[in-house]
Amino acid sequence: MSGPRTRCLWLLLAVLLGGCAGLQRQPPPLDFRLELEAGAIPELPRQDGILRIARPEAVAGTDTRRIAYRLQPHQLRYYTRSRWIDSPARMLGTVLAGGFEASGLFRAVTDDGTLPADYLLKTQLLRLEQQLPPDGPGTVQLQLRMQLIRLPERQLLASKLIRVDAPSPGRNAAGAVAGAQAALEQAVVEAILATAAALGLPARRG
Repeated sequence: MSGPRTRCLWLLLAVLLGGCAGLQRQPPPLDFRLELEAGAIPELPRQDGILRIARPEAVAGTDTRRIAYRLQPHQLRYYTRSRWIDSPARMLGTVLAGGFEASGLFRAVTDDGTLPADYLLKTQLLRLEQQLPPDGPGTVQLQLRMQLIRLPERQLLASKLIRVDAPSPGRNAAGAVAGAQAALEQAVVEAILATAAALGLPARRG
């Protein structure tokens, strides 16, 4: 009886090794980055002040590198072969800093909490997801809460909920990334214009 048992064990081992080899042959996930197109940023009159951008906060569902999509209400799913190169909130901080620098609104922009500043921008990423209806390519929805605070008295100058819905050109991860890129650029522009309005400046695009 040892013969059949031995053959079964060898067959089982071959199946397991074959499965492991198949897993090893799978390509690594694709990484995507959210970046800023400088041409989308409005040019504004410069203020003699320094803006500090606090590290953006993230609610559950957005504090992950996984790219989210929604087929039904109250149910998030994530692409398995694509992901963000960093968490969306961390990328948001970089994009915000670049956007405010490009606008020329402030004398300097920093994310260093130890340096003196005249204004503080706090943000919270509430939603970043691709929404796919039964028919059509769908949209990417971004929700961002921002607060502008005057320092050192910590006076609240502006509080705004920014919501952007951008078209998703495809029902896949690439479509989600393209829609998220467009939504983020629009949200950053709205944050810059809201900041300019809070400072009593004429907010104009480019």
